[in-house]
Amino acid sequence: MEGMGLGTCFVGTGIGCRGFVDSRRSACRRSPVVSLAKGFGKSRSSADEIPQAQSAGQVGVWQKEYKAFLKRNGKDICAMCYDGYRRLGRGAVFANYSEAMDKVESDIDLAQSVPSMYVPMDKLRESASRRPSQGGDMKHITDRVARYDPEKQFVVVFECNGVMGADIVT
Repeated sequence: MEGMGLGTCFVGTGIGCRGFVDSRRSACRRSPVVSLAKGFGKSRSSADEIPQAQSAGQVGVWQKEYKAFLKRNGKDICAMCYDGYRRLGRGAVFANYSEAMDKVESDIDLAQSVPSMYVPMDKLRESASRRPSQGGDMKHITDRVARYDPEKQFVVVFECNGVMGADIVT
């Protein structure tokens, strides 16, 4: 499983990823179940905040944690994406590693507890239209979702250490 080979883009962390996964934490914790995005992004109160610039150190930590996340969970994420594609159409898995780091103490639990869920393209576009100030960030994500090959690839939007990146995984 190869990630970061097709041009990972880094986007602002203010696009409301927490709204995607917080309310689904218990449903997504230990199984690759596809979750529907009811209330997609609505729980975030600071929807229009401007993302902070990311340092090279933050991006380096993101890359290290993202590769480790894919190594540990790649098969489950792949299954979640393919099932989501079959049931809901094109989309991406949003994974919030920062939330897991805040809540979990042991590495064993952390590997199993990264809140993640499949978000279909129509929900991504809906979110972008509700938050025009973040449209550029969402466009990076929707561009990747529009061009991946669902028979051979999947899209992961991974947040860690204040950095959010979107990647097509082969």
